[in-house]
Amino acid sequence: MEEDAPQGMFKLISKERISTAVQESILGLEERGTKALGEFVSERVCGEKNLWDRMTKSKYISWESSSRKMQIKSKIGMLSLRATTSTMARLLIIARSMRGVDLQDVIGQYEFTTVNQTVMEPDGSVHPTHDKSDIMHMLEDLVTPDDAQQLPPQTMNEVGQSEKCIIIDGMAAVVDVYSVQSFENCKDLADEYVNLIEAKAKKYSQARVIFYNYSYTESLKEPTRELRRGGKAPAKGYIVEDATKIKNGNTKVFLASAETKDSLTKYLAQVLVRKCCVHVITATRFSVLSNRTCSVFPGVSTQEEADTLLIWHAVDAHRAGFTVHIYSQDTDVLLLALRRVPELGSEAAMLMKCS
Repeated sequence: MEEDAPQGMFKLISKERISTAVQESILGLEERGTKALGEFVSERVCGEKNLWDRMTKSKYISWESSSRKMQIKSKIGMLSLRATTSTMARLLIIARSMRGVDLQDVIGQYEFTTVNQTVMEPDGSVHPTHDKSDIMHMLEDLVTPDDAQQLPPQTMNEVGQSEKCIIIDGMAAVVDVYSVQSFENCKDLADEYVNLIEAKAKKYSQARVIFYNYSYTESLKEPTRELRRGGKAPAKGYIVEDATKIKNGNTKVFLASAETKDSLTKYLAQVLVRKCCVHVITATRFSVLSNRTCSVFPGVSTQEEADTLLIWHAVDAHRAGFTVHIYSQDTDVLLLALRRVPELGSEAAMLMKCS
């Protein structure tokens, strides 16, 4: 062993020293187990003590005892959680903090697998993914000019027309609209939004606009939102209607509240179905609407993230015979789409630019 290596037991990756109490407990585990077995045989098997009397559980200090503790906010207050890779512990925190997770259904239907160690820090915390956007550039570097020219044939329907469906991230389109123009009221915003969706969908047989679910007040994203607010109180919420004014034309400030965004998703979905000339399907936490008669399998979902809903609708569209194009600037959607390539078809495409 090298001279500068820590003395005694330590963690190989973080070089964290293990306390004497933990070290003695780990090294003496076999000896203590042998002693406990001997006492059991002498007292309960060979002795006068009843074999079925209550036994005191032996307590041992393990490696996890040296892990750091984290404070996590939940509905019942602040919880102290020791950093481990326990899937069950993390599931319980999620179930308590936000969404209506049916623990009986989850435990009965799905196997608990171990957490992938590549996404964990040495101390047990989740590895921050600040470099997710790099994956797009890495994929672009893998494509040669010859590969780009070899485009797959388009799927044709019975009359020889290309059947394509575009899956649009609804809130990403909202950002596209207000980032280049200011609006006095929500009606002006909605009209421009309809024009944008029609422009993106004009070459497609069907467009599906998927919106985020903003109804969760105890969202896992709430700490990030609080950080962005810089300690300020949450913004005022508005009921979005045609006459709702946008103060000073600043749409970004107007949409600072999750309540306003939640109302906006319902409002825009209804406007799209009412005014769009192209075939459009909208999905919000309130309803799934269409301006033409059709069958859509993914109904109203309780999922919070639009990322997973985009992939869900894309898979359904491909099963219905469409060539699928997904419009979103979110790298998470790209990674989810890569995972589901076999279910999206070889002709699926990702559109990540605003223009």
